[in-house]
Amino acid sequence: MRHSARNPSKLLPFVLTVILYYHNDVAFVNSLALLTPPPKAGTVILGTSDYSNILFGKVQRAASLYGTNLNQQPLSILQPPDSPSSVPIGGAKDSEGSLNKVLWNRFGLAMCGPEGTLEEADCLRPLSWWIPQAEMKEKLVFLDAASETSSTDGNPFTDLLRDIFVKQPKGGGSKAAVRSPPIPLNVPFVQCAVQRNCAHIYILSNDASLPACLETLTEHAPSTPATILVLERGTTLAVTSGWKSALPQDME
Repeated sequence: MRHSARNPSKLLPFVLTVILYYHNDVAFVNSLALLTPPPKAGTVILGTSDYSNILFGKVQRAASLYGTNLNQQPLSILQPPDSPSSVPIGGAKDSEGSLNKVLWNRFGLAMCGPEGTLEEADCLRPLSWWIPQAEMKEKLVFLDAASETSSTDGNPFTDLLRDIFVKQPKGGGSKAAVRSPPIPLNVPFVQCAVQRNCAHIYILSNDASLPACLETLTEHAPSTPATILVLERGTTLAVTSGWKSALPQDME
């Protein structure tokens, strides 16, 4: 008994009990509970389309702001050319180089870092200690179902790219609005995210992809919170020429 009494870890519960006994105050008890902050939310972004790359950079910057409670290192999942939703730019596959090029040129020489990317095949493997990035519990997951080759109301995750990407057709010309082709969601990835208890799924969709997005979420993620941002028909995605993220970050 003498030995255990000298162990600080054994005395801690007793000390806390005494403190709570002599400070029988709800506010005091609540202040103790607030000593441990909530864990920072992680972000997982599928693919390296222009939209996905800009979102990666915006989240990376936003995480440095007080109060966002975001993990500063997002994760980009690199899809192979034969992935269900891989429609990469100009036929090129997803790559760390594509992501870093955008971060370097548009976000003040930023880089994704060694922990910033993960191959889709490694993400879909059974969880293991040597690939900790594949854990998606309580993480925010973003998918792109609007970019044909390879962005939205107050919510910091759905509003980031409106002024950067969304280009409305000019005037009321006689040309009919171009209907974008449907972009399929990566169903195995959605299933994986749901099985690993992700916190929320965000999808950027064009109008043609919306029915398939709704069907996929209804079938594979019926109880997972989800938000779909749908581009107006005829709206196209394009990076504003010369755009660079401002320093300091102000969520522009």
